[in-house]
Amino acid sequence: GFADDTAATPAGGPYPAVISEDLIDMYNTGFAKTNDLPQLTPEILSGQEAILYLGTSSFRPGPEAGVRAVSIRLIGVRDRVPLVGVSLPRGLVERWNADLAGEATPEYVQLTVVAGRAQDVEDVAAGIEGMGYEVTSGREIAQRVRTLTRVLQVAFGLIGLVVLAVA
Repeated sequence: GFADDTAATPAGGPYPAVISEDLIDMYNTGFAKTNDLPQLTPEILSGQEAILYLGTSSFRPGPEAGVRAVSIRLIGVRDRVPLVGVSLPRGLVERWNADLAGEATPEYVQLTVVAGRAQDVEDVAAGIEGMGYEVTSGREIAQRVRTLTRVLQVAFGLIGLVVLAVA
């Protein structure tokens, strides 16, 4: 599966990556719509390549000396991946963490668990919460994203009306 499949990837990439459906929805309903840009679909994005910079962050840039550029290829769009960023095979991320940060066992901030049967979801969620972890369903996250997108659209609309009124 995707989570562990690094053997089929050439050493220099491009490495397989997936992104969130909600990220595309946010782009389409918020950014693209308000900036008169084309809508994106999973089909348009599939196979697209990009450069991923390891060892730095948009939020907390690192020293340029430790930054490594790798090529990634979008192989899919999923509803159960983190909203921000791309998801990559676990083995690959673990290897990069060991190479760049010296972390043999990385600390994960999010994990997706899929119950084998729909009727087991509540028991699985209760078990995870019993271990001290927070459980959030994809529906809750999607609803938060949609609400935020609507609030931003209204805010930008009001700003536009103020600009027109002042002009």
